[in-house]
Amino acid sequence: MNEKIVELPHDQEFPESLLDYYDRGGEEKAVALLDIIFSDKMLFDVDYRCGGAYNSIVRVDIANSTGLVIRMPKEPLDPIQFTNLSSLSLFLSTKLKKVPLLIAADHTTDNALGRQYWLQIRLPGQSLSHAFPTFNQAQRCFLAGEVASYLANIYRIRKRCCGRLVAAAPFVRRERGCIGRPQFVRWEEPLMRTLGPGAYKYSKYDQEYKAPTNLHEYLQTRFEEMAKTRGDLLYVNMWKLALIYLPKEKSSKLNCLTHTDFYKRNILIEERGLVLRLCALFTKSSLDGMPYISGVVDWDDCEVLPTELAYTQVPGWLWDEPETDSRQDVLGYDIDEPITDPNRSEIRDTFLANMEKELPGYLQTVRQIRTGQPALILLGIIARLGDDKAGMRCRRALTCVNDLLREHGLYEEIFTVKPPYTPLPQPSPEQEEQERYEQDKIRQSVQNVLKERTRQVRGEVARLRQPRA
Repeated sequence: MNEKIVELPHDQEFPESLLDYYDRGGEEKAVALLDIIFSDKMLFDVDYRCGGAYNSIVRVDIANSTGLVIRMPKEPLDPIQFTNLSSLSLFLSTKLKKVPLLIAADHTTDNALGRQYWLQIRLPGQSLSHAFPTFNQAQRCFLAGEVASYLANIYRIRKRCCGRLVAAAPFVRRERGCIGRPQFVRWEEPLMRTLGPGAYKYSKYDQEYKAPTNLHEYLQTRFEEMAKTRGDLLYVNMWKLALIYLPKEKSSKLNCLTHTDFYKRNILIEERGLVLRLCALFTKSSLDGMPYISGVVDWDDCEVLPTELAYTQVPGWLWDEPETDSRQDVLGYDIDEPITDPNRSEIRDTFLANMEKELPGYLQTVRQIRTGQPALILLGIIARLGDDKAGMRCRRALTCVNDLLREHGLYEEIFTVKPPYTPLPQPSPEQEEQERYEQDKIRQSVQNVLKERTRQVRGEVARLRQPRA
């Protein structure tokens, strides 16, 4: 795999849509890339998939072997952001099971595809979005327990600080997460038109950055960073509003990893294997045909959050009707809301009982923040998403926060008083050279890990393709 570092211009756009790209020889390019990586002529079955909002997917099947997935950004990513996501994937695979295993990546366009890409081992199973409507009551209750168990495993990944996990030399070498300084989009940047004011561009590792350690510091750091970048009193007053609702004593709880898009579309499920199903048949077990989580995807926006914000992201889609993600309240699902349907109530009770068993104190934390300080959830949404007005939940949160600002007399002065605005200092040529050197070193560390993984996968594929005696 070509490891030459070629910086992709930030304003470069791919010349055609990925579907057009696929129709114009993209399949042959994908096969050529795989031939280079695996150094062996194999029969690859390549199938284009639409993917999500930000990445397109190419599904790859290898005869008598494991499946692969090629993920390609629909828009070019900043090299730092791309490396952050690659390192994040390496970190997750050492901490969690049932996550995509990254085996190759290239942040440049200097490859057979002519695009940035990630190559991953494909997780087994089918999308929960497709299977969920067909489940009976017993299957849905079983799934509630599965979801609780998997979420608890995510929340058990604790960090002293909170924020986005980013790439740094220790990150790759020691397989531990580093918290980066949030990099917000400035008013004058073209990206502002699509992401909205205050939106993330990426987070970057900064040795001098003192990452927040609790909810109080998390909100303060985010709003101060936004105010510094924006020069807007709105974010200053959001922090003043937060001080009204924050408890006087700072939380001492550890922060936990959070999958911020934990919905049906990103969860894969499958039934138990044939041997276990046969055992269940002879033992008359009720586990036969139950949906087990086989994988969770789309970790790009995961973040280490204070437990008060992480725990309130309750997966109410398990029991919500109709089956849609859009019905949840801006504060998230209320675990104490009366439910008249006994089946839905049973599913919710199953999930909550399993969460409390896995993480004692979970219910108390959720009730305390949602009932006692709901304004902090709203401010947490804006702090995390960077006032991304493209998101429906963020727009609703911003509307509610504006009402609270009016209630406390902090809204009108936003338009009459302008805080002093000083442009952020530009790095010196020496600093830029040092940053390029550090980024090259980080990318080389990532590639070294991926080269070893590719070698292992190549050997496993060759072993599976050998004819059996």
